[in-house]
Amino acid sequence: MSITLQEARNAILSGGFFEKSSTVKLSEFESKTTGRILYLYKQQGLPGHADVIVHPERNAAALLAIPDIEPNKRVTYRFGSNMSTFPKKVNKGAGPEHCGRALYVRSQGALSALCKAYDS
Repeated sequence: MSITLQEARNAILSGGFFEKSSTVKLSEFESKTTGRILYLYKQQGLPGHADVIVHPERNAAALLAIPDIEPNKRVTYRFGSNMSTFPKKVNKGAGPEHCGRALYVRSQGALSALCKAYDS
């Protein structure tokens, strides 16, 4: 399986989210109905998988049950100041940083299904 950045963006946008902000590294998307936020890394994983970050307190079991979605192989959580809507947690640095649960999404269909499940 593979997914391009444009396919990933299209799947998220057609899944009921809008692009709230964007940096060189990632895009922030917000659900039009629930206000839930997810992040898409633009330069990591593609085209093998989309690197998607969801709220860390969200139970990931339902999302991981979707075919072509799996946990990030290196880390459970991704940290970064650019994920400002997510809570902070202590990482390797001196102080807490914003973090989210890191998922690998290997197809456009899987990303569409993730948006639907995450938004419910």
